[in-house]
Amino acid sequence: MEGVQGSGIITGIRANNLLIENNIIANNGFAGMPDGIRLEGEIHNSAIAGNQIQNNAGSGIYAFKPEGKIAIEDNLISDNSKRFRRAAIFLMGSDRLVRNNQIRNHPGAGIVVAAVPNSERVFMTDNQFTNVKGLSIDLISQQRSGVQNYHNGDGINPILTEHHRRRQAANYGINAPRFDSREFFRFPSGAVNVSGKAESGTRVDLYRVLEEPNEVNLAGPLNVPLASVSTNEEGKFAISLTNLRPGERISAIATHPNYGTSEPALNATIFNYQ
Repeated sequence: MEGVQGSGIITGIRANNLLIENNIIANNGFAGMPDGIRLEGEIHNSAIAGNQIQNNAGSGIYAFKPEGKIAIEDNLISDNSKRFRRAAIFLMGSDRLVRNNQIRNHPGAGIVVAAVPNSERVFMTDNQFTNVKGLSIDLISQQRSGVQNYHNGDGINPILTEHHRRRQAANYGINAPRFDSREFFRFPSGAVNVSGKAESGTRVDLYRVLEEPNEVNLAGPLNVPLASVSTNEEGKFAISLTNLRPGERISAIATHPNYGTSEPALNATIFNYQ
């Protein structure tokens, strides 16, 4: 599917059990609906897997109020938003799985999850982001719901503790992990002891951050997965890593089985222990 004036693939009223697999979806949407794949209507038990989605005018995948579970796995999504600055993947609705995708060279955010309609249990794990000009994962809040927010996210969320504030954000406002320090030290043995706090009952996935820091990537980008660790009943986590070097930076996301996945943690830097 290449060179279509509108979206390369667009669903309508009903597309249950849809499988979009092993396609090249490129250079679409320059004179109509701009996204490589646009999902609407009923999409129960559908999957988008193993595709190359590149050089489209808008998002690689844009899900506009679809109903039903969908899995987005093992895709290469790169160099999209050639006409409109949108997220590489934009999702509305609940029960989504976004796993093991490569998201590269994008002028907007990586994965954006809307707050309206209510979006929960959006699980985003093992994805890798390269040269993304926004948050790797951006959970929108209802308080920031302008047109640009709904195309490209609203940036880093504050820590949310009140129920009424949390339910107004995507994935029930699950908070990003918070490292105990913005600096961790590498001991002569090569070990780096990383610790922090996240929601209790979550799995924390640590990522290596390879790109240089700027005003956009204070949190992430989530370049390369490093390791995973579970939180205790108080939400604390700790892990010892031996594959980090001085000067490298790390980030993390948290995934809760009832809420979904968080935004990235503010980065921490590794230094040699003096």
